[in-house]
Amino acid sequence: MPEKLTSIFQVSPAALKDLSSWIERAGIAIPVNQIVGFSSYQAQLSKEEPNASTTIGTTYQDIFTGPKLSGLRPGKYIFMFGCQAKGSNYSLLTALSYNGQTSTGEDGVSVPSSGVYLHVMGLTLKTLTQDENTVRQQFRIIAPPGTTDGWIFLQTWLLGFKYA
Repeated sequence: MPEKLTSIFQVSPAALKDLSSWIERAGIAIPVNQIVGFSSYQAQLSKEEPNASTTIGTTYQDIFTGPKLSGLRPGKYIFMFGCQAKGSNYSLLTALSYNGQTSTGEDGVSVPSSGVYLHVMGLTLKTLTQDENTVRQQFRIIAPPGTTDGWIFLQTWLLGFKYA
């Protein structure tokens, strides 16, 4: 009858090293839901595929329903955000807004006006301090005040990962 292991300490360090090397070489795909361990921090994704046009002004604004993540607990986060869009006359800036405030643009990414669809992505680190936090992606154009420009969005997205 095979022996049943009840603790990782019953396996020699050399055997564990060999097993680890074999798994790395074999490229075994292990579904993440089968990995045992700490799991309270999970990535959250908000994605929108409007495939629609909208008018963007020179101040940061929400478009469509947003990409938006809400109910985020206090802590340190990595946020990645982006869009696939095209415009005609002016470059676009996309940045994040926190807890209902208009974006300051400090983490903004520029999308050049080119007449073709472009993909852009930004990444920022942010410490959220409120009990419940909301992060939203906002947009504005780089143009003289009061100017507007039409942009077509195929998709917008926001990914948040709490790491501490």
